[in-house]
Amino acid sequence: MRELVTRSAGRHVVIEAVGERALLTVIGDEGLDMTGLGSELRDAVERLATVLRGDTPA
Repeated sequence: MRELVTRSAGRHVVIEAVGERALLTVIGDEGLDMTGLGSELRDAVERLATVLRGDTPA
């Protein structure tokens, strides 16, 4: 799994894979900017993956 997006009655749930062993989950309301979130998630996932690999201190 790389990404899972669920939309329902005014809510969004986005689950994004972080490396091989972790997931990042974002829960938002109907005002969530999905386009902006995509960009922010990519950056966050890269940073988290680096930390989880042990390449940099948390």
